[in-house]
Amino acid sequence: DGFVVGFWGSPDGRTIAALRVQPAVGSATPSGGVPSPEEQERVVRLLFVDVGSGETRSQPIVTPGQRFIETQLAFFDQYALSHHLWAPDSSSMLMPETGQDGVTHIAVRFADGRDPIILEGESAFWSP
Repeated sequence: DGFVVGFWGSPDGRTIAALRVQPAVGSATPSGGVPSPEEQERVVRLLFVDVGSGETRSQPIVTPGQRFIETQLAFFDQYALSHHLWAPDSSSMLMPETGQDGVTHIAVRFADGRDPIILEGESAFWSP
């Protein structure tokens, strides 16, 4: 369920990462009815999908940073091929995320679902 707003193939071709906006689990209207699309609470997940089997390896909830949304996602076609978010060894991706404190940081998100490594900054890329 949801809409994919960006996707990236890993350097080894075995994994696809996708940002998916989807309804939050259990979101409902105050009256308990089915919410309209405008009323639904939404979450963003970073899915890591195994290309061979189609199985989802992990899918953490993320809060993409505003600069990432306004630049890389808004102009996805141009950035996706020239800016490398995947690690050269295909183990992880760099994801600019906004924390609960409102500060944007870089999360190294691992395809296998390990806890992320948090780095200072708003934008980062791997060298090819």
